[in-house]
Amino acid sequence: MAADENGVLQRFYGPDGVALLWVDFGAGRVSLYPPDTGAQFAEHQEAEDPHGDRAYVDGLKGKPLGLATLDGNGTLTLEQLPPSASESSIRNFDATADTTIPLPALYAVNGRSYRVYARAMGGQRVITFHTDYRLSAAVTSRAFTVPANQILCAEAQYSSLSASWILVQATVTTGTGGQTPPGSGGDGTTGSVPTVNAGADAQIDAEETLTRVATDTDNGSAVYERVWTILSGPLGEGTTIGTDKNLSWVPGSSPAGTTDIRQPVCQEMAWQINSTAENGTLDWTTAYRYIEDIDDDRGYTAGLVGFTSGTGDMLLLVQEYTAANPSNPLASYIPGLQTCAQVGFGPNASAAASTNLGTAFMTAWRNAADNDPVFRKVQRDFRKRVYWDDALAQALVDGLSPLGLALYVDVLVNHGIGNDPQSFGGLLAAARAANPTPKQGGSEATYLLKLCDLRDAVLQDWGDYQVNGRSSAFRALISTGNFSLLGPVTWSIYGDTYTMNRPAPKVDSRIGTYTLRYAATNAVGRAHDDLVVTVTGVDGGTGPEDPGGTEKLLSTLQDNFDDNVLSTTLWTESYPTTGATAPTEVGGRARVPCFTDYSAYLSNAEYKLAGSHALVRVYPPEKGTGTDVYASMAIESASAPEGTTLSIMVNTGTGNIRFSHNTDYWDNNAVSIAYNATSHAWVRIREASGTVYWETSPDGITWTSRRTMATPAWVASATDMSVSLSSHRNAGTANYAEFDNFNVTS
Repeated sequence: MAADENGVLQRFYGPDGVALLWVDFGAGRVSLYPPDTGAQFAEHQEAEDPHGDRAYVDGLKGKPLGLATLDGNGTLTLEQLPPSASESSIRNFDATADTTIPLPALYAVNGRSYRVYARAMGGQRVITFHTDYRLSAAVTSRAFTVPANQILCAEAQYSSLSASWILVQATVTTGTGGQTPPGSGGDGTTGSVPTVNAGADAQIDAEETLTRVATDTDNGSAVYERVWTILSGPLGEGTTIGTDKNLSWVPGSSPAGTTDIRQPVCQEMAWQINSTAENGTLDWTTAYRYIEDIDDDRGYTAGLVGFTSGTGDMLLLVQEYTAANPSNPLASYIPGLQTCAQVGFGPNASAAASTNLGTAFMTAWRNAADNDPVFRKVQRDFRKRVYWDDALAQALVDGLSPLGLALYVDVLVNHGIGNDPQSFGGLLAAARAANPTPKQGGSEATYLLKLCDLRDAVLQDWGDYQVNGRSSAFRALISTGNFSLLGPVTWSIYGDTYTMNRPAPKVDSRIGTYTLRYAATNAVGRAHDDLVVTVTGVDGGTGPEDPGGTEKLLSTLQDNFDDNVLSTTLWTESYPTTGATAPTEVGGRARVPCFTDYSAYLSNAEYKLAGSHALVRVYPPEKGTGTDVYASMAIESASAPEGTTLSIMVNTGTGNIRFSHNTDYWDNNAVSIAYNATSHAWVRIREASGTVYWETSPDGITWTSRRTMATPAWVASATDMSVSLSSHRNAGTANYAEFDNFNVTS
């Protein structure tokens, strides 16, 4: 095919089902995308004058619709490039003297195919930098020479499912004419590329440091560059983690003050901001077990990013979970989830969820989240693949800051995948059409505020817009000008205020398989070797809530008390052991006598609270004539000083519920509020990522934090924790307290 006198390739019909064609014209290649004839026909019908100028659908900048315009040198013009490309992305050069050439380089986005090369006209001298390769690191400069009086084409080719180009500029210096590429002997270069070895594969836990010393042999040409990068993994894909043979790497670590949005700290900040909108907490790990119908025409909403029964992503998630663990408690609900997905989004979604899934499914979801690390991992993997990877790729395309990336993540989670005007792709397309992105030289504040405007219109159309909602929270953050999210960052959403300061990623998010690459470069070329590192939960498990080894998490102690027999296996230290004041089980509840001495269900001291929890339904004793009449759940360590506990006490004598960190049996800083039998029916003490939470709930599903504190040292690593369910009164007629569903929600 030949271009006409204007350098334009005429319209033609390509093969069906092919979304991208490359046309090679000797000095370079042109990417051709087929036109969306359906969209063009719709525009034609909607035009005021179907036969006038508006009937012609122009090729939009960054979105060639089957047209490619070449300049006088046969190069694709800037207007036909995607908006992320720089003017020098594809350009020809006259190599008649020493010349510095801005060869395109690429940011790291795993899983995309690409090729970066330079060659003389006609292809006589081809220098291939990378080919048919999974991109993992920014392409660096390489020195090479070409024949004199040749036109050199330096080009980057890159494609992905979203057809995004992510280009930055690197430099390459050419020599004078008559020479041949390095390493071929004609330019005096001798030897060959280095021989490298990254060492054997490894396994570490999420809080360990991987230390490694790579080896390399220069093979006759001195090595001038050594680098370790993360090729793939849950966090930090494409980032550099070392620049010499010696590697010391902690999963999830980031350079201090980094603004590279690929870095783990930027991912964690994005998820924490999103979690405050989705679940009202900075700790997104609490959302694994979340599930409810929020009456938004999507049926049940659940999990880390609000998977819903009416939109189909909940079905996909459970199918992936079933592939990983066929005997899981959710597998039997796949037919019901398929029916819900067929009913889809709309006024019938709630009824479909209730009929085809019901409360039994909700209970199964929570139990899977609490007890199966595979289910938690599947949620994390799905979240990364479907939401994080695309948000990051598009943020790199547009040259966004950590704040801009966080907004992209929140929009994608909230509005979903798709290119319609109300979904992520459509909102980005409209924002890009209205304002230049930072990569195009535009103001990031102006661009992001336009995206917020477009988002608000959709939320208003859905009936989901709130003045103090998630879009307003981002507007406030944009107004501060702290796009790098450096230092303490504070925002308010739905009436609650949150602060973060460059948080380290949760242990959960570090778990998984990483491929680390060691590469060494000499004058001849670059060689690499890969190392697979399996990062586990603490002490070798697959998740921080299931650490493996000999430790038991407190959440694994479960009893619904339905057999009406006190389990001497679970509650080994209960007291007294006999008589009328001994604890028993009656009517499917644990019954603890309340009298002027003490009685309690008490477990063995063999559990770990860090990364875990204890929760129970409480039925406190009737007050009678006593002034100190209570039911209490307390956690203590056998190795801590006597009287050191975490406790929640419902005192009907005072009418208060008290949240304590006791030392020597008392806490002067305890938080005490008026007890409400409905709001405070359930109580929970949990530890997550260095914080202890005291919480209450009316139903064992939706929890309200009543107190937090930094995890005490005696809690952080203790594996000798026990829990007690006790009752006591200072005076009056004896009666009893009751407890139900310890670590079991229904």
